[in-house]
Amino acid sequence: GRIDVGCLNWNRGTVGASGRLPFGGKKRSGNDRPAGIGATLYCATPQSHLESEAPFDPNGLPPGMPRP
Repeated sequence: GRIDVGCLNWNRGTVGASGRLPFGGKKRSGNDRPAGIGATLYCATPQSHLESEAPFDPNGLPPGMPRP
């Protein structure tokens, strides 16, 4: 069968678990997000940016766009 759990210790103690692996509770025992090394995934927001080597030319904006 399958068990819907966040962390399962099979014949092991719960002390000294590795922080390199995702861990955390499911359902009412946790927040349904992995902790450990996976915690950075829900503490950060992905962002991107584009850079152009050419200087900005406001005349190249489409009609109707506000000019700086």
